[in-house]
Amino acid sequence: NDFILKCLNGKHFHSLLVGATGTGKTVAVQSAIVGLDEATWTSLTINMSAMTSSGKTQEIIESKIEKRIKNKFGPPGNRRMLTFVDDLNMPRKDQFGS
Repeated sequence: NDFILKCLNGKHFHSLLVGATGTGKTVAVQSAIVGLDEATWTSLTINMSAMTSSGKTQEIIESKIEKRIKNKFGPPGNRRMLTFVDDLNMPRKDQFGS
């Protein structure tokens, strides 16, 4: 997981990790975030839950970006941003009640 994620990230590809609970998706992404060069990358982690609204999600994203020109926004310091959305889809409770 870690190798594939780093290769995709290095080539600026978007990625989506899917799998059952407890398969290490969050750990793999957090490992990739730690390995980023802080001079060229910044990261944003959004932990979704049943109580997360679209307005709150927008507030979280807007708090980490800056306006560049007219209607263009991006991460501060002309860096790239890796955005990690944890628990993107939560359709029903699993066997652990999460």
